[in-house]
Amino acid sequence: MEVSTIPMQVDLRVHDDVALREMELFGEVLATVAASEGPLSKSELDAALGIRHLFGTSHRLTSG
Repeated sequence: MEVSTIPMQVDLRVHDDVALREMELFGEVLATVAASEGPLSKSELDAALGIRHLFGTSHRLTSG
């Protein structure tokens, strides 16, 4: 007999698009760190996050 029905009652799928995008960005940063031979420079981190600098301000690049 099943003692707990919680696993059947809780939907563990991600429904928050913002949280999902943050997790994707974190994964991209982790992949960049793993491929790096040392600490990331500010520009390498910005590139991993999809940030570019224009005229002294940072702008996030959007995908799709």
